[in-house]
Amino acid sequence: MPKRLIFWSIVCILLLTIILIFVAPRIGRNKGGIRIDTSKWDENFDTKPIPEDQIPIIEIVNQSFLKTELQLEKGKRIKFINKDSENYTLMIPLIGIEEPLDPDSVFEPTFYKEGEIEFWLKELGENKTKGIVNVTVSETS
Repeated sequence: MPKRLIFWSIVCILLLTIILIFVAPRIGRNKGGIRIDTSKWDENFDTKPIPEDQIPIIEIVNQSFLKTELQLEKGKRIKFINKDSENYTLMIPLIGIEEPLDPDSVFEPTFYKEGEIEFWLKELGENKTKGIVNVTVSETS
């Protein structure tokens, strides 16, 4: 039994040595390897801060949203403010958001997915409080 263990240990060490000598140096030489294109990172992710007065606001008052439709460029954010006296849960399932909103709380999600994105208050139901954010690609992209 110990001879087999020694034999397979030597075989494993030889295989690892071969991999390290011949295969590892080729990884990253862009010959079928993985390459991440970072040239468009600035286009895809808005790295510049948005002035506070340019962030769209959707307020919750008297168990409803004051705005229920909004146009927004991809990569921008919206400020949801709960000005009601009730606790709510903001639902935006298409982008995986289920955010509790206490009275006077603020939530600012960023929208990277294009298309019509629905939102509503969980406690009041989708049919009563549904709103839509229409996210588009900016003209300068």
